Amino acid sequence: MDQISGGVRKFVAFAMIMFFLGAVYGFALPLVVERTAIPEAYLVLIPLVLALLAYLSSEVAFILFLCMLGLVFLIFL
Repeated sequence: MDQISGGVRKFVAFAMIMFFLGAVYGFALPLVVERTAIPEAYLVLIPLVLALLAYLSSEVAFILFLCMLGLVFLIFL
């Protein structure tokens, strides 16, 4: 059971890091083009913080995994 929770924890942390990298790229590209600072830039850090929490806690990883699964069902069904 511990091996499964460790796998889910690492998967969710990896997914959150991928969301973070996508958000950074999506946020940085318009900034380079327009040279404007947006106060909502701190929202980009939310996936990174969630990834760290998911890596450290199996419970947080499980909750985030269920949220991501729910989003997949909402989007594709």
